[in-house]
Amino acid sequence: MQDKHLYHLAVDWEKRLSNELPFFYKIFKENDSEKILDCACGTGHHVIALARLGFSASGSDIDPMAIRIAREKAKKEKVSALFSVADFSNLREYGFKDYDAVFCVGNSFSLAGSLKKIARSFLEIHAVLRDGGLFIFQVLNYPRIFRKRDEWVPAREVDHKKRTHLFLKRFRAKGKRISVLWIHLWREKDKWKAETKESLLLPLPKSWIACSLKKAGFRKIRFFGSYQSEKIVPDSRDIIVVCQKR
Repeated sequence: MQDKHLYHLAVDWEKRLSNELPFFYKIFKENDSEKILDCACGTGHHVIALARLGFSASGSDIDPMAIRIAREKAKKEKVSALFSVADFSNLREYGFKDYDAVFCVGNSFSLAGSLKKIARSFLEIHAVLRDGGLFIFQVLNYPRIFRKRDEWVPAREVDHKKRTHLFLKRFRAKGKRISVLWIHLWREKDKWKAETKESLLLPLPKSWIACSLKKAGFRKIRFFGSYQSEKIVPDSRDIIVVCQKR
C-alpha cells in the first residue's frame, strides 16, 4: 500500500473488538490473568482495549513502524501500555518473561513463513509464560478456503485525511498455500488511484497445531470455531486455540 499501515483503516475495529474482547475477557478472568502480551500486536488496538479494561497489557511486533503507531495511539488516548519491537520466534532475547497470558490474533502465524518458525515460536511463548499461563491464538479455517477456492471479503470504505479509501480483500487457493490479495483504491483530485499487494499464507492443519503445542509443553488444548466459543464446523471462518502451560 502507499502507506502499509493504512491497514488499520481497512478494519472496522469497533466491530472487531466488540466481537473478540468478551472472549478474551472471560478467559483471562477465569484464569486470573493480569499480565498479558499480544505478541503480534500491529498498531496496538487489542492491547489498548485490554489496558482500558484494567489488565496490565503489553504488545510486541516485528514491525517498528507499527510499534511507533501503537505508542502514539496509546499516548493520544492516555492509556498506559508498553509496546516493543520483537519477533515472536525469539521472545526471550528481548527480555520477555513471567506472563499470565500471551495471545496472537489476526492470522499472524500464517505469515511466519515456515512451520519450523511457528513451532519455535510455540516454544518461545511457552518459555515466557508463568506456570499455568494461557496461550491463545487465531488462524483462518483453511479447509474452508480450499473448499471454496476463491472468496472476497466485503469491501470497506473510509474517509481519511480528506481522501476516500476503498479496501477489498480476496482469498484464493494457490497450490498448497493461500493467496491473500489486498486492493486499495483511493480518490485523489477527483480521480481514483489503485494499488495491490499479494501475500502467501501458510495453512496450519489442526492436527499439526495440536501436535506442535504438545511438543512445546502445552496442555488442555481446546479448539473453537468462533469467538462465541462455538465448535469448529466446515463453515467456521476461524480456528481459535486456547491452551495452558504445564
